[in-house]
Amino acid sequence: MRTTPLAGAALCLALAAGCNSSVPELDGEAAPIGAASPSAAGASSAPRSAAPSSPAPATTTTAPAAPSVIGPFGVGALKLGMNRKQAEATGLITKWVASAPAGCSVTAHLRDRDRNPGDADVDGDEGNIFYSKERGIQAIDAHVGLHTPEGIKLGSSLDQVKTAYPDWWDADADADAEGNGQDLVDVPGNPRAVYQIAINEFTVVHLALHVRQQDCFE
Repeated sequence: MRTTPLAGAALCLALAAGCNSSVPELDGEAAPIGAASPSAAGASSAPRSAAPSSPAPATTTTAPAAPSVIGPFGVGALKLGMNRKQAEATGLITKWVASAPAGCSVTAHLRDRDRNPGDADVDGDEGNIFYSKERGIQAIDAHVGLHTPEGIKLGSSLDQVKTAYPDWWDADADADAEGNGQDLVDVPGNPRAVYQIAINEFTVVHLALHVRQQDCFE
C-alpha cells in the first residue's frame, strides 16, 4: 500500500496554505529594504508650492513733525518771504483766507495751533500768518508750544524777556511798574527780521516774527 506519496502531497498542500495565509500580497513594485517606494519617492521629489507672498503694506501719509521753534527765519520749513505755493508745500499751514490788515492780501494759520489752543492769558492771535502779494509771508505769530531759540514763549516773564533780549524796552512809560508794554527786538542771526513781544501783567501775551520792513501793519 503506497501511502507516502499521498502524505507528501498533503504536506505540500498544508505548507502552501500556510504560506498563503501568513504572507500578505502587496500591490506595486518591489523595493530594497530601506529604499523609498516609488510612490513615496515621487511624493518627496515633487516641488513644493511657494507660500503666497504677503500684500505690500498700505502707504500712509503722515503730517510733518510739529516745529517747536520760531525764528530766526521762520517756523520749521515755513520761512518769511515765501510765496503762497511755497508756504502751502510745507504742509504746516491751513487754507488762505481774506485778510483784514491793510497791505496783506490773505492770511492763514499754523496747523499745529489747533493742537495747542493756548489759554485766556494770550491775545487770541496765536499761529496767524500774514501774507503780502508783493513781498510774501511778512509775519508769523507764535502759538502755545513755540519758543524762540533764546527760550522766550507765550507765558514767559518780563524778566526772562529782558535777560534774553536786553535791547527790548517797554513802549509805555510806566511799563516796568505796571508790567505792561510792547516793542520790537532784533532777531539774533537774522538782521532782516524782528520779534514783536507784548507784555501784560509781567507776562508775554503776544510773540511774533516779522520781516523788518513788513507792509502788513504798523
